[in-house]
Amino acid sequence: MIKHICDQCRKEINIGYLPDSWLKIIQQISDDHFTDLHFCSWECLSYYRKQEQI
Repeated sequence: MIKHICDQCRKEINIGYLPDSWLKIIQQISDDHFTDLHFCSWECLSYYRKQEQI
């Protein structure tokens, strides 16, 4: 199971399932490949960007 959690408010926004064969591949890849940020709404994204500029 893969969960995407909003990086601003920590709300779960998407849950997906992968076959077991994919889990082995993901475990072999370093965490550097999974650094994307996720946001549940435009408001959370906007607030995050404003905080980044400060």
